[in-house]
Amino acid sequence: MTLRRKIFFFLAAALLPVATVLFFSARYFVLDGFLQMEKSSMEQKLKWARGAFDYEKTNLADLLESWAVWDASYNYLLSPDELYEEENLNEENFKIMRLDAIAYVRSDGGVVTALGCHRHSGEKGPFPAGLEAQLTSSSPLVSLSSDTKMVGILSLPGGPMLVGAMPILTNLRQGPVHGVLVMGRFLDSDMAADLA
Repeated sequence: MTLRRKIFFFLAAALLPVATVLFFSARYFVLDGFLQMEKSSMEQKLKWARGAFDYEKTNLADLLESWAVWDASYNYLLSPDELYEEENLNEENFKIMRLDAIAYVRSDGGVVTALGCHRHSGEKGPFPAGLEAQLTSSSPLVSLSSDTKMVGILSLPGGPMLVGAMPILTNLRQGPVHGVLVMGRFLDSDMAADLA
């Protein structure tokens, strides 16, 4: 074996353990550092998403309360009239409220009004498929007591929807309860863009 080969093998044998130590050290410190950064970033994004979703739930609950605890809505449920519909159930209000669905339902499950709408344009459209089946007298959405408000997610054929329901009462929060107001927003890519 030549001297050159002996030197090469000697250097290779000496550098191999050093390279191995450096590789595992770099992997441990650098890769784990990146994994920790990625985990922290993901936790932050999840925390932000949860906060944004909680904001949407609170926003829908507040909107629901402002419309359900109102003499005009109470009277409309008892005696539907076109003036209420023209002044309140119009494209401009639907855009402001960012709703995909709104329904006024009597306690016996009779639907007074059920409108589908597009939350960006405010245009009226078909009532979301699957939601009307939830508007029966035995449904948890309709059989609410006067001090109950419900906001949650329903799985519908058109996708998941954030839905809220609240008994319709007078301005003084008095009844008797004759029915509920139901509002909904689809949890879709448009909603994600709204939250961003």
